[in-house]
Amino acid sequence: MTTSPDGSWSAEEFYVDLLARVNVFTDRSRAYANAGQVEAAVVSQWGADVLTLQSVAWERIVVVSSAPQEPLFQLGARVLDGLGACGLQSASQEFGGASRLAPTAAGLVAAARDAMVASIDDDLRSELMTRLQSLDHLDSLKAPSAVDFSVAARSRLAGMSPEDFVGRRRLDAAARMAQACRIAEGLVAVGPGADSSPATAEDAPDGSGTVTAAIAAAYEADMLTLDAYLVESALAIGDDLLFTVQLRWDYAAAAVTRLAGVPADLSAAVALVRRTLARSLGAGDGARLERTWIPLN
Repeated sequence: MTTSPDGSWSAEEFYVDLLARVNVFTDRSRAYANAGQVEAAVVSQWGADVLTLQSVAWERIVVVSSAPQEPLFQLGARVLDGLGACGLQSASQEFGGASRLAPTAAGLVAAARDAMVASIDDDLRSELMTRLQSLDHLDSLKAPSAVDFSVAARSRLAGMSPEDFVGRRRLDAAARMAQACRIAEGLVAVGPGADSSPATAEDAPDGSGTVTAAIAAAYEADMLTLDAYLVESALAIGDDLLFTVQLRWDYAAAAVTRLAGVPADLSAAVALVRRTLARSLGAGDGARLERTWIPLN
């Protein structure tokens, strides 16, 4: 998994975003490991490693090229071709084979790192190895097998087929957005707001919490839409184990969490959250995600 430069970003902004992603995935890997979610911990660390490589490469390319995107894409393609143990397309078979040789999760990620660095030049390899994070949080965990990753993917889909999951998520998103609109219009009595939604800048003037509840419902609808899009997108690139779903979901959620708050207006709040989610995916995927939002009527 590599990140594509957003044409609207400066080189500095893209680099800062790369480092932010590395930090999010590293933190999530440790959190997943502490919770005993080994498959997720390995995937998050793998995502951090690949993006660390991309950040090291970007530091070099941006100095010598006025158009750094093209050589970065070339490097990304070369790395993906040589990833072996951690290539998304062959992850199930290769991770399963690696785990027989590396019984711990740390050993599995180390094997994946070996496959990754084999595809880059010596100078870049040396710099990368000094930047990769410690795997101590994975030392005591058993390496997941290909079957384990498959089971985790099925659990992610709640036992449904991918197509049924995407369809259900979009139906639920439409229903939740309709409810948000009814709440905003005062047609539905409101209860406690969702704890996971962004905080509004202020409560509704009458203290009823109507605006906050409507924003919470709209937020849930948009996260359901995001979930459907990420699964659909993963399948389109052959990521049947949904590794990219976890990584992109975690980064999108982190981006929303970083918001200081949202306006106490339904339309403005929805617009801000949607911009944040779309930007977290990059220009191309962000634009495609935007075409799937449920209209706020």
